[in-house]
Amino acid sequence: MIFFVLDLGLLGKIDLVQRTLSNWPLIAVDKSGLKSNCLYRLREGGQMLCRSRTTDVDTVVALVSGYEYPDFALRLEPRATVVDGGANIGAFIARLMQLNVEHAETFSIHAFEAHPGNYRQLLENLELNDWSHVVPQNAAITGRSGSVRLQESTRADSVRAVPGEGDLEVAGVALSDYWREGEIIDLLKLDIEGGEYAVFNNDYEILKSRVRRVVLEYHGNWNEPRVQGLLKRIRPDFEVDVIWIRPVHGVLVLRNRA
Repeated sequence: MIFFVLDLGLLGKIDLVQRTLSNWPLIAVDKSGLKSNCLYRLREGGQMLCRSRTTDVDTVVALVSGYEYPDFALRLEPRATVVDGGANIGAFIARLMQLNVEHAETFSIHAFEAHPGNYRQLLENLELNDWSHVVPQNAAITGRSGSVRLQESTRADSVRAVPGEGDLEVAGVALSDYWREGEIIDLLKLDIEGGEYAVFNNDYEILKSRVRRVVLEYHGNWNEPRVQGLLKRIRPDFEVDVIWIRPVHGVLVLRNRA
């Protein structure tokens, strides 16, 4: 199936912000840098601490509103096991908690975030919301375990783990090395800034045999050989929902046929 999320104009963005944050006027303080951190209250429950003059609040609104990922992909049965690859400051977890409020505390959630600054903010948000069932990991999900280097940018939501030279050395963990043998992952979310191709290339056996559902943010142009090659490989094993396509990235939901 194909779903297309329409791009929002200014009025649409304002509406999204107001429907997501109960204290949305705080954004003016946030973007002006008058405070180093801003605590946002979420209308559907929970709160998120964001660093001022960063993309933190933008990410929170995009994820918690449901604009980025479809709700149907995030609704889970009790005692589900979730892996959040590229957890950033915890906005994806906040949405997961909202959509599954009746039994979300029964989930086993493993949140991977490699960047030290993002990881510190993630820990603060886990504590603020008393999400003690979330296991944070200061590491990147990679195709092969071992140290990798982060290629940082000015945006806190676009830090990349790349081979070779980079700004900062961090741990990289392959799913096949981290995950206990025989255990099923009910939901794997991957937003790892291009690292998804190495994961699918090197760890595909665990993906097709032990992962029920993947929410995947792919990076690259839809018509690029690496994107079309990924689709060709996964379609025998996964039903693919195309959520949206942008010039340099998009979102897919993969549902295991087995």
